[in-house]
Amino acid sequence: QLMVEYLPQVVADCVIDIGCGSGILSLVAKSLGAKKVSALDICPEAIEHAKKNAQHNKLKLEFKVPKERQGTILMNMIYSEQEQAWKSHPELHDFKGDLII
Repeated sequence: QLMVEYLPQVVADCVIDIGCGSGILSLVAKSLGAKKVSALDICPEAIEHAKKNAQHNKLKLEFKVPKERQGTILMNMIYSEQEQAWKSHPELHDFKGDLII
């Protein structure tokens, strides 16, 4: 809930939701005007759930790491999971913008 409340202040054209789960933060970011939202998760079932939620809400999400290297990254998980998720995406380590955790 705190991240949803804070998102309007930091949403950028490009948003990456690492550990997207059901996709709720991705969908909120898209609803707030983000042009490209990438929802990432290591769990295939979570990605399928996020895809269904996007279809249900008639919002377009992407499910791959974007080429853009500027915007907002979201990580709504406990620290040990954040650390693991960040290490699993070295291609994002040069990303410029806000990291909301």
